[in-house]
Amino acid sequence: MVEWIQSVWDSGVPMTLFTGVVVPVGAVLFSVKVTMEKAKEKELEEEQNQRIKLLHMLRHELKTVITHYNSENKYYTKESLTGKLIVASPLFNVKEHKVMLNGLWEYLRGYESLNTAIDTIPMQFAPIQTVLLDLSKNSVGLHSISTYKELSDKFVNDEIVPIIDESVQYIITAAKPLSEEVEKQIKIMESK
Repeated sequence: MVEWIQSVWDSGVPMTLFTGVVVPVGAVLFSVKVTMEKAKEKELEEEQNQRIKLLHMLRHELKTVITHYNSENKYYTKESLTGKLIVASPLFNVKEHKVMLNGLWEYLRGYESLNTAIDTIPMQFAPIQTVLLDLSKNSVGLHSISTYKELSDKFVNDEIVPIIDESVQYIITAAKPLSEEVEKQIKIMESK
């Protein structure tokens, strides 16, 4: 048996097997490993770029909302599109982005409050319309459009606008610290 092993060894079969099978298989496995590592690195880099892109979009949205409020004293938009994208994105998680996501959720709650206020305007205004119409009658019994408009404007300004303003103020109050946190997150991610 030992002689047979020695003769096989001397014939070069093991070396042929090694160079013909083991080396190519090893090379393929090594190549697959290197390719997988490069793909993982590229995926992580693309995720980082997506995070930075979303944060830049949110920063722009927050600056626009705050600037518009400061100049016009009104809300800029009825919802935060970028905020919704970030909340739905798997790129941001509570473990790594807790402070930012908490601020973002506050900001989005402000928009929910604003939308609720806007959606309830018809329900608030409808019952009072008949009263305002009756109050707009002149001494002859005809309705005065100018009086009706004046009474309607007074009702809207006294009752509805403050509710909307309160919701908008909630958005702005949440947007300012969120803007600072977004700036901080952008600096952290761009330094990686």
